[in-house]
Amino acid sequence: MVAVLSDFQPEESVAVLGAGRVGLMAVYSGELRGARNLFVLDSVKERLQAAERIGCVAVDFTECDAVEN
Repeated sequence: MVAVLSDFQPEESVAVLGAGRVGLMAVYSGELRGARNLFVLDSVKERLQAAERIGCVAVDFTECDAVEN
């Protein structure tokens, strides 16, 4: 649903704030629709690890400036 409402196009990058259940499903939807790069931002280590397991670039926003990275 999120991918449809965002007017996402294949080969674009997807960034999702929050690696909980809904966030991971949103990023997975982007993958199914052909996203080139998948990014997930969160501060919970276990959630970031889950994001990495499904192929995302996991960013801990407490350790860096997520916009610059």
